[in-house]
Amino acid sequence: MKNKDLISYSELGGDMAFTYGKIDKFLGLSRRFSPRMHMLKKAAGTGISAALAVLFGVLMFRSSVPLNILMAVGIVFALSFAKYFFLEYRGEDDTDKVRADRIINADGLEMVYGDLRDASPLGMSMAYLGERFIFVKGRSMYRITDVKKVFLRVEQGHEDTPTRYIASIYGKDESGIFTCDIQVLQASNEHSAEGQIYGLRTPIEEARERMENDTKMIEDKSNGQRLIE
Repeated sequence: MKNKDLISYSELGGDMAFTYGKIDKFLGLSRRFSPRMHMLKKAAGTGISAALAVLFGVLMFRSSVPLNILMAVGIVFALSFAKYFFLEYRGEDDTDKVRADRIINADGLEMVYGDLRDASPLGMSMAYLGERFIFVKGRSMYRITDVKKVFLRVEQGHEDTPTRYIASIYGKDESGIFTCDIQVLQASNEHSAEGQIYGLRTPIEEARERMENDTKMIEDKSNGQRLIE
């Protein structure tokens, strides 16, 4: 995603950079999307893939003919991965950072930071609920009014892995449609998981209702003043 025409608070210095840094650290934005991190991941991917290719090459000279074929295949795959990381790797999708930066630019740095500072943990989840925003630690942030639902996502298990029940939020804002996992539930079946979802859904719905009522009151007062004038 593009992030043009947005204020870069981290480059302004002073109190603004310090305040933005607090938000950035909580959401893990620079840790995941900075140019330095991109280069580290690119170098690590290239280096590990190249090392595997060398290892397969050494083993090929010490193995029997049938194993040589497998080692040759391994070398091809390892070199393919090395080529991908060196020439084609573009880093992670930076939607989380773009979304957070757009919200901060639109709603104000101080408002966002004040809400984060006063936010409370949402149950045992990774989410923190403020008056205006939901902050998901290590991920991104969302306006409460943009969250349309809290739902249960089920990852079906297999023979060696159990089924996982995950609480997620879904919504839409100026950056597009979003979904975000906020908690892996400790549940043995879907019915039990739905009961835990209720405890996460209710505070968000109540906060959204308060926000919508406050907005309506402000609009009503504004319309009333226009009628008087």
